[in-house]
Amino acid sequence: MTVPRRLAVLVIVCSLAPLPARAAGTITQITNDGAWTWFNDPRAIVDGNSLVSGWMTLSGHVMVGRTDLATGITTTADLYGQFFQSDDHDNPAFLKNPDGSFTAYFAPHGGASVRVRNFTINPSTGAITLGSLSTLSESSQVSGSNGWTYANPYRLAAENKTYLFSRGPNFNPVVRTRDDSTGTWGIASTLISNPNQRPYVKYESNNVDRIGFTFTDAHPRNVDNNVYYAYLKNGSYWRADGTKIKDFSAGALTPADMGGSVGTVFNHLADPAVTGDNSWVWDIATDKTGHPVIAYTTFPSDTQHQYHWARWDGAKWDDHIMIANAGPFIGDASEANYSAGIALDHTDPTISYVSWMNAGTWNLQQWKLNDDDKTWATDLIANGFGPADENIRPYVPLNRPADTEMVMWLRGKYDYWNLSKGVGYATSVQLWTNPAGSLTGDGTSVPEPTGAALTALGATLVLRRRRLIGRRRRHRRHV
Repeated sequence: MTVPRRLAVLVIVCSLAPLPARAAGTITQITNDGAWTWFNDPRAIVDGNSLVSGWMTLSGHVMVGRTDLATGITTTADLYGQFFQSDDHDNPAFLKNPDGSFTAYFAPHGGASVRVRNFTINPSTGAITLGSLSTLSESSQVSGSNGWTYANPYRLAAENKTYLFSRGPNFNPVVRTRDDSTGTWGIASTLISNPNQRPYVKYESNNVDRIGFTFTDAHPRNVDNNVYYAYLKNGSYWRADGTKIKDFSAGALTPADMGGSVGTVFNHLADPAVTGDNSWVWDIATDKTGHPVIAYTTFPSDTQHQYHWARWDGAKWDDHIMIANAGPFIGDASEANYSAGIALDHTDPTISYVSWMNAGTWNLQQWKLNDDDKTWATDLIANGFGPADENIRPYVPLNRPADTEMVMWLRGKYDYWNLSKGVGYATSVQLWTNPAGSLTGDGTSVPEPTGAALTALGATLVLRRRRLIGRRRRHRRHV
């Protein structure tokens, strides 16, 4: 079933039975010590027979790796060259340059500005040669004392410009642009303004003339929030239906600019008792028709995270609840909105990869939307074995070959985003590849929710949410 714009439907999709045997394909370990957050992208890019990816080590080093997709051998280099910060928020994002080299962008979690480092890869040996390291100058146009976080670089060939998105010291998303003909960076400016809050953003681009993004009003722990969509093109902001919002030069977007069903993907006022009154964005891609697809989560409760797949169909947001109960948060309860994760395949966003709890452990599955647009075919990629063997935070490398499905993820024990709780992020980075998409299927075709599921759980969730809202809002750590 397709969920209408203002109707939310709940069903328990997860099973308590053991999952079937793992699907076809090959799993390769990229590193035994690596982690990432989901707000720095592209965190992995396929370039011919090479996979370029990055991660943070538990000891606080910013790493880049080149994996030979034929042999599975990975070579690495330390992008900072010394201790940077033991924090999974700092993983690098990458751009491939017109001359074949790469540039890595990374920032500390709430610290000095974004770092930039070029590097080249020897196509024969896989050796990585690092260029000079630089730090972008901070701009007085963006005031605040909270420091810089995240890095998301995209190049628009039609403009000959590089756009670098991050979070600024005002806790709001900011953007810098570089004239690629001169290599000169402009000053930073606020992209989305919601004073005293922290909007979260995911980006994607056609790398020619458009950058699309989806964002929330704020952190889901702090406010009841919505999910929005807009794109940047020809110096202006636009809605999904092609109507203009305003010029880039007119200043930052605000949640008020996104009003109406076109700009709002998820409205928490629609039915907060069913899908939760807060949300977080996980991924964004463009389908073969040029329409945006967005993966996001909502929170009926801290222990019931709900996965959504929403596509603009040309007239409205076609919102599917994939998994009504994907399990609770990962790690520490102070980060109760940390879902295990959902990722879109940007080559074909009808393919998603989801991490969700089954039989008490975190498992990674591939979900494919069937031709009926109502059911999903699922396959198991990796099953976990308790809290020390989780499979979380999937990501599909950008530019993956059309004839080879692939996904990366973190495997191990995740307690927190730094070392202050438990083991921190004691995880490895895994890669699954499947030539020609030759999955055998696990025999499961998962239907989408029906309204009947409301009767059994609706009242319970309302009461549970009322108890949890106060507790959640007492946890206001910086993330």
